[in-house]
Amino acid sequence: MSIKTTLLINAFLKIKDKKRAITKLKLFKKFIPEKATIVDIGSGSGQFSLALQKSGYSVTSVDVKDKTNTHEITAMVYDGNTLPFKTNSFEVSMLITVLHHCPNPERVFEEAVRVSKNRVFILEDVYSNKVMKYLTWAMDSLVNMEFFGHPHTNKTEKEWEALFKGNDLQVLHKQKIKVLFIFSQVLYILKKKS
Repeated sequence: MSIKTTLLINAFLKIKDKKRAITKLKLFKKFIPEKATIVDIGSGSGQFSLALQKSGYSVTSVDVKDKTNTHEITAMVYDGNTLPFKTNSFEVSMLITVLHHCPNPERVFEEAVRVSKNRVFILEDVYSNKVMKYLTWAMDSLVNMEFFGHPHTNKTEKEWEALFKGNDLQVLHKQKIKVLFIFSQVLYILKKKS
């Protein structure tokens, strides 16, 4: 691939990620306490972290690789297992379309709960039947340009909610979102009970 083609693809991906970040921020903003400290786990391109930062929040970006495409954000790289923060370090932990990319999403989720003082925000791709499960996998691989090594650990709403209950979390808000007319995502705003 030529340098020119690579630059064009990177520019396109940056614009796409920026638009997605702005759209996602609109979903979450009303639930984020003013001047909250936030950890964005699985921050990817860094565009969502940047949108949060520009909205006045203190954001720490964390991922298993630094894939940021903006000089304004640097992701802290961690092992994908144990977050390098003390318990209750942040007011909000965010897992935005990331858990299905994790080989052990339950462990990543438990760590998000541990480092949060109060709230955990999740946006996840969900499916309701086998056909949609495989279509969701295919679309996710295409959107993320991730065709090999993707664990596709997607869950149904019922499976996610069982995980939340097992971690003693209350669902404060649940919102179903249609993507491209046939795909589904669910936004969860979770609160620690104790």
